[in-house]
Amino acid sequence: MNKPKIALYWCSSCGGCEESVIDLGEDLLKLAQSAEIIFWPAAMDARFSDLEALADGSILASLINGAIQQEDHVNMARLLRNKSR
Repeated sequence: MNKPKIALYWCSSCGGCEESVIDLGEDLLKLAQSAEIIFWPAAMDARFSDLEALADGSILASLINGAIQQEDHVNMARLLRNKSR
């Protein structure tokens, strides 16, 4: 069975939200058993082009934290919205 795909992205913020996900520790491994984290630049090698190559709607949910203050944040938020259900 294919696992649902999720993405996490960090805009302008202190980084606390990303840290709280990493602080899940072993529970993060449980998450990995039921969902595939396919995009998370703070914790893995993630490229904009890899995200662009995904089919629209192929990500179950994207979690974006922080304020959208820069043009690249706007572009990423729009791209993640298109790729997410």
